[in-house]
Amino acid sequence: MNAKKETFFAAALALALPLAQAGAAPGKIKFDLYVMSICPYGITAENGAFPAIKSLAEYVDFNLLFIGGQAPGPDGMPTFTALHGEPETQENIRQVCAMKLTPDKYMDYILARNKAGVRSPDWKGAATAAGLDAAKIAKIEECAKGPQGAAWYSKSIEASTARGANSSPTIDIAGKPFTGGRSEAAVSVAICDAIAAGGTPPPAVCATARLAAAKEPAASAGSGCEPAAAGGGQPADTAPKPAVFDITVVTEESCKACAPTLLDNMAGLHPAAKLRTVDASSKDGKDLIKLHRAKTLPLYVLESKVEQDPNFTRLLPVAYYKSHDSYLIRQGPTNYFPSVQLNRPRVPRRLDVFLESHSLASVQAEADLIQFLTQEANALKDLTISFHFLVSEAIEDAAATAPGGGGSVRVATLADLSGGAEGALVSARGEGEIEENVRQLCLFQHHSIGPLFTYLTCRNRSLSDLDSAQRCLTPGKEVKRCMETQEGKNLLRQDARLSKELGLSRAPVFLWENRYGPFGFNETDWRSMLRGTPATVALKPK
Repeated sequence: MNAKKETFFAAALALALPLAQAGAAPGKIKFDLYVMSICPYGITAENGAFPAIKSLAEYVDFNLLFIGGQAPGPDGMPTFTALHGEPETQENIRQVCAMKLTPDKYMDYILARNKAGVRSPDWKGAATAAGLDAAKIAKIEECAKGPQGAAWYSKSIEASTARGANSSPTIDIAGKPFTGGRSEAAVSVAICDAIAAGGTPPPAVCATARLAAAKEPAASAGSGCEPAAAGGGQPADTAPKPAVFDITVVTEESCKACAPTLLDNMAGLHPAAKLRTVDASSKDGKDLIKLHRAKTLPLYVLESKVEQDPNFTRLLPVAYYKSHDSYLIRQGPTNYFPSVQLNRPRVPRRLDVFLESHSLASVQAEADLIQFLTQEANALKDLTISFHFLVSEAIEDAAATAPGGGGSVRVATLADLSGGAEGALVSARGEGEIEENVRQLCLFQHHSIGPLFTYLTCRNRSLSDLDSAQRCLTPGKEVKRCMETQEGKNLLRQDARLSKELGLSRAPVFLWENRYGPFGFNETDWRSMLRGTPATVALKPK
């Protein structure tokens, strides 16, 4: 992996460590809501879903996504369209910005906006009513008018398009379309049913929700806002027929955590398609991997007859691309993450964890991991672990920034592509996070894992206190030298290149046995994975 040492738990956990904060539920129910911000049916769904999600937040992984249109603009920025016109485009972008910049308040903002009248230009009044201060309102406004808001909104549209969501609202709970009522009680019951189906005892609030739902008249999903071009008024006998074609998915069947996650989506988007899975070790699997030069799995191969399917045209730009005489599904955050790294040899019982030291999600992951490893130390003596940090390396092209002067064109080599040059390290939360990353890497490099866990438990109690690092750690000579010389930065630079190699854009994630993943930290039952047979334990689907 890299030169960073691996630590064996037989000696690593000899210290008596204070336990970190208890972990959350091992898995969460995925809840995706696709809407248009001015659509009255979408507003009704939000008004019911948001309170339900808040009351069951511990159990729900919620995603709000927006339905709209986009096309390349002349200046490189996308041009957006919406069913309800430019005001809806602006509000969609504004809500995306609120969601990203104020994750604890965006639902309150949207509910206040819905109550006051979402067509009103006075969105700031709703933001104030939701408890956002002037500084946060200004940030949302700046985001909504700039490239960041456009980029986030573009990704949201891509996700909705890939899902085939053109009716507001479209609701998926635990990977399945939800067509029940849109009241708070009805949505709560649907979430509770999904919790129970996943093997987790539903919380007490579920009983209350069922009583409330029982008093409501039976209701189905009802109407939605849908562009006429999407099929709203087209007679059934003239509607395009789904094409019959083959979809072959190559997987590594020995890894139960690596099962393909898009089979239900493919069946919904292409109902006449014939789906089959083949193992990577089979002749068909090996042939497809070689033909398409696959580096990761699962590999989704769609027969060329997909071109005749009604959903093909709108999925081609964002989800599919041609390879030989077939089409493959693009990897990425709006489609799917790979779960098997074919070019990495399997290293049994190895765990690589990728973190962001100033991220609350990473801090919670560290707390959960510390508690579990401390409690299970005797059973995990054969486990090796390595910590990494999600950073990037900015390679500045000196020739590009040099003053003009009419000299000869610079000479370039393909070494520019190798990542061999050293550049500035960039982290999502600035130089302070870079410094903290280096501190933790140096501590891990030059001590057993016990002192690192002790430091993290102390440091993460007051993450916003900039002086807590100095109070929680008195570095020895080796750690201090690592922090003050290039050693720490070089370790972090190795992490930057490893993150780039794995295509990481999120944290916390982990890679299991140097081959399986990266998995989002709470997308799998990692506790069972660490306890069980390497790479064969059955995990909850992503």
